[in-house]
Amino acid sequence: MLCTQFPDPNASTGSFYNNLWEQNILLQAKSKSIAYIDKKGPLSLKATLKGSERYIIDKVPIEVNPGSILIINENHSYSSIIDSDCEVDSLSIYFKKDLDKQVFAGLIKEESFLLSNPDYTLVNMSFFEFRQNRSKLLKQLFTRLLSQLSEPSSIFLIDEIHISIVEELIRLNYGIYTQANSLKYRKKSTRLEIFKRINLVKEYLHCSYGEDVNLSHLSKIACMSEYHFLRCFKETMGNTPHKYLIELRLQKAFELLKSEAFSVPEISDIVGFKDVKYFKRIVQNKSMFKHALCKTKY
Repeated sequence: MLCTQFPDPNASTGSFYNNLWEQNILLQAKSKSIAYIDKKGPLSLKATLKGSERYIIDKVPIEVNPGSILIINENHSYSSIIDSDCEVDSLSIYFKKDLDKQVFAGLIKEESFLLSNPDYTLVNMSFFEFRQNRSKLLKQLFTRLLSQLSEPSSIFLIDEIHISIVEELIRLNYGIYTQANSLKYRKKSTRLEIFKRINLVKEYLHCSYGEDVNLSHLSKIACMSEYHFLRCFKETMGNTPHKYLIELRLQKAFELLKSEAFSVPEISDIVGFKDVKYFKRIVQNKSMFKHALCKTKY
């Protein structure tokens, strides 16, 4: 099923909602302002083709933009918000019920077992719910799927592409699982939980880098003591939360400098450096900023 208009946020019936769970659905729609609050549904993949859309999962904001994706598990409550001066081109892919479990079973079970159990699906199937980069294959599959909006569409082909996307998402999720499982904690369940909590804090930082951020607030997001959070963040991310935040702010500052749309004091304020002199001193010592600074107003 292909949709090019956002469904009514306040409705629960209609073509889109009636087919949710039963069919694979591609939703590509544009808006400057729309919000869905505390929604649940089947496994879905979130992306944008232009602009940014904010999702909130477990009270943590996650910003999705071109080049990134977000997976939301079946029946996990979330909110999505578009609030932009420019039109945002949003993309959501909804997978019919148990498609991911069927594909996962097909990837790990023996052929003889699958022949004897054609309807077999794995009960335990869960994806990491934080932003990740689109793989080359995902980009290709998105292009194929989106082409069906302007061509005579074939449900047969659309369903094939959805299955290929699920297979790639499982492959990407396994890569993240392997990374999480490499943490040096005794129990696997502990490794996965710490990895999940630290990455939720990372998502918060990517949405809130321009605000006042402190260790106490971050540790509360992770539901850890300050010391425990600090140690786990460093072991997971390879850096302390403060150093990670500074590098993130500098990265965002560099992007703004390249745009030549803001002065140095404006950029300093936007990215969270309230002391302009301190910000200037940092960027002047970074080789990556030298060319961009020549074209920017002080």
